[in-house]
Amino acid sequence: MNRELKKQYSHHDHHDLLRLREKELMRSTMRTLLKKQQPLHATTHQQGCAFLSHGEKERITSKRSSKFDEIVKIKVPDWNNASVILLYAPLPGEPDPLILLHSIFHIPKCNEQSWLETLQKKKLLFPRIYHEKLHLYQWNRDANWVQGSYGIQEPDPKTWKEASLEEVDVGLIPGLAFDHTGGRLGRGGGFYDRLLGDSRWRGLKTGIAWPWQLVLDVPKEPHDICMDYVVAIGESPCT
Repeated sequence: MNRELKKQYSHHDHHDLLRLREKELMRSTMRTLLKKQQPLHATTHQQGCAFLSHGEKERITSKRSSKFDEIVKIKVPDWNNASVILLYAPLPGEPDPLILLHSIFHIPKCNEQSWLETLQKKKLLFPRIYHEKLHLYQWNRDANWVQGSYGIQEPDPKTWKEASLEEVDVGLIPGLAFDHTGGRLGRGGGFYDRLLGDSRWRGLKTGIAWPWQLVLDVPKEPHDICMDYVVAIGESPCT
């Protein structure tokens, strides 16, 4: 364990330090695996789309969005009835729920399917980091994005309406790894643990991951918040 971690956790007992070391090792492994996804997610897919016609792009976007929505709709019990859903802007390599917004913009009205019509009736929220906490904002068609902390796309508070934590019905939560008990390994900042651990949170906590991010056991600490469900998105970003 590096010197900073030893100093930071010098008050922990030996068992706690072992769990912290396990966390750091798992984080390192998962970050490496996500980086291998990154070129497919951010480069190959974009380059490939450059050679597609507008109609082909819409067809592929519709197919991928429908698959994402169908997987979540089947595996998350409250998805259909949820009025307010917390999404996230992904870091490179993570499952990308923004494809749903792309569909709302680019699929013609006459080609909409029932899943898209249902999605358009929902209120979609996204987080923004401010003063070491996640604040939620409601998406709209005129909303602008800005690059926030850690290189993540975040709502521009000038064009987004701030939303309250209490109104979230379902939250889709990213992570580096999840286990069968709902254990989640975050990136170490504790932002989602603080958000989901807030007494005002009432929504269903749903981890979103690729199948290979599901592990036997995520090292846990008392402050770590477990998911109610974990949904494995079965295809890589470039499929």
